[in-house]
Amino acid sequence: MGKIFIVGVGRSGTSLLQSMLSSHSQIVFPAESAFIRRYLVGKKLEKLAKKGGDVTEVLENDKKISNIMGELPTEFNNPEGLDLKVYDKIVDFSLKKSGKLIFGDKDPRLVEYLPLIHKCFSDAFVIHILRDPRDVLVSKKKALWSSSRSDIHYAFSNSIQIEEAERHGARLFGNRYLQVRYEDLISDAESELKKILKFLNLEYESGCLNFSEAARKLVRPDELQWKSEIMGELLTSNKNKWERELNPLDIAFCEQACSRAMELGGYKKSKYKAQLKLIERISIYIRFWLIEMAKPLYRLYRSIKAW
Repeated sequence: MGKIFIVGVGRSGTSLLQSMLSSHSQIVFPAESAFIRRYLVGKKLEKLAKKGGDVTEVLENDKKISNIMGELPTEFNNPEGLDLKVYDKIVDFSLKKSGKLIFGDKDPRLVEYLPLIHKCFSDAFVIHILRDPRDVLVSKKKALWSSSRSDIHYAFSNSIQIEEAERHGARLFGNRYLQVRYEDLISDAESELKKILKFLNLEYESGCLNFSEAARKLVRPDELQWKSEIMGELLTSNKNKWERELNPLDIAFCEQACSRAMELGGYKKSKYKAQLKLIERISIYIRFWLIEMAKPLYRLYRSIKAW
């Protein structure tokens, strides 16, 4: 069976699903390392090796990698395809250590690199999690890694990542691509997990609902501030926070800029836009069109970086 990739907009529930699936007897997910995005994209290790750089030292100093691997390879005789070779070693090490058969990789932003995933792992399974973009905005405003960013940054990343998933997911992966709503996962976890595991051609195991132990192994100390909630019981009511935590202008802008996510997830728009002042509505459209004009340039940048 091919590898499993969990992707989606950041703070959309990817860590929760990672913990659930890692609790299955046949699936192992290491802690998130973003190896593909940080190394394989751009072939950084291969380029370093060709220049005579010390690849082993780079990997040893990368805590996200060394914490997974333990003992790192010390010789790289052929730099061609080196990044993929190192990734394969991470996969092999994780499978042997866990005694499981199927490897999973969780990196939300890989949703922007689905063509590269397909090129390198044509038999991969991709699970894309979708969450109400207004609740994503609430969550990102609280997380340390994203709290200082502007609303236009949130909206841009949400909008383009949803569009990239829609453009490439089903087209490239066919019946090995599945979209899951976060709200469904927390409301009826058993039913959703049965559907996901059937998609992966695996039997459902009730142990997947007891994911807190797996979460403790997957969450690094520096991630506790924004991931600690998955180490407890399932938060079945963790939705619609935007209604009390966002102001009307933020809500209306998010609904406009992330309209495709709203449509795909079946999330109903509020009536706040009609209640805003004219200058506020104008500001929404100005920011929205700035996002739309930036998308082609961003896609070109990502294509160049990946290929």
